[in-house]
Amino acid sequence: MLAITEEVTLIHQHGLSSSTYTLAKQFFSEEAIAQIIMAVVVINGWNRIAISTQLPVPR
Repeated sequence: MLAITEEVTLIHQHGLSSSTYTLAKQFFSEEAIAQIIMAVVVINGWNRIAISTQLPVPR
């Protein structure tokens, strides 16, 4: 769910909103939502490492 991705990535703005979480529960189990959140966190972490270390983009 893209809204979860956006809100978790921009967590400093307002965090994952109750409305987005409630909407996600209509389509995903709580376990699946947790897995989506963890995937977003891991991807964001790797992106921050790559940017911080000025990792070159493969071409």
